[in-house]
Amino acid sequence: KVYTATLRRLNIMITSDTWQAMKRIGITKIARELGITRANFYRWRDTQTIPDSRLLELEKITGIPRHVLKPKIFENYTRNNNV
Repeated sequence: KVYTATLRRLNIMITSDTWQAMKRIGITKIARELGITRANFYRWRDTQTIPDSRLLELEKITGIPRHVLKPKIFENYTRNNNV
């Protein structure tokens, strides 16, 4: 299953595999390290609006590469690096 939505005219996708990986790490832990509530984190998931300003932090905490978290933004990166 793929969750999709539009953010600033970009199609942002979070696959269920990515979401499951975040759940294994622990939503509470991720939210705490980001300095946000669990509710805010779930809102990101539900609305597909991971703020660009938090993307690098989220990548560092989860180990999920930014091009997986926001593939459309990093489309050229994945294409050029065969990721």
